[in-house]
Amino acid sequence: CLRTIHLIASSNSCVVPDAQVWMGNFLETVEKDLPEAARWFKVASDNGSADGARCYADMLMSGRGVKKDEDEAIRYYIIAADRGQVEAQFVVGQHYQMAGDTDAALKYYRLSSEGGFAPAKERVARIENGTADEEIPVYEKALTNKFTDVVLAHKLDFEGVVEYYAEIYQP
Repeated sequence: CLRTIHLIASSNSCVVPDAQVWMGNFLETVEKDLPEAARWFKVASDNGSADGARCYADMLMSGRGVKKDEDEAIRYYIIAADRGQVEAQFVVGQHYQMAGDTDAALKYYRLSSEGGFAPAKERVARIENGTADEEIPVYEKALTNKFTDVVLAHKLDFEGVVEYYAEIYQP
């Protein structure tokens, strides 16, 4: 099965970005080959995959498998967001909010909210009712920029973040 997916993902005759993302996920989570996973996510992104762009951005943001590059990560989050990836839309919204561009932040938070990402709906409401500067729950922070840094700084376990994510994300 893995050999078949590898052949499909690397085929020059047809581009299958979903298979390329699958290869990246397999290499990241099962094989623990982070540089190769990052390569597959970038290939998927280059072939039009929103999920590939978001996964590659995550790796750039955390420095897992690639050299840490937050500016390049934001560029890939924007690519993923503009292709409709809801988690990336949320991250881009947060990026613009932290930069002080509330209009751009609202644009991306609304897109993410419309895609079913519950924290985005809450963030839109906070901005619209003037409570955007209130403390953001730590698990919500872990879903956005600098995931690994937040998890480590607050001594959170990755499973707790994953459980929180599964609880609040309703596709």
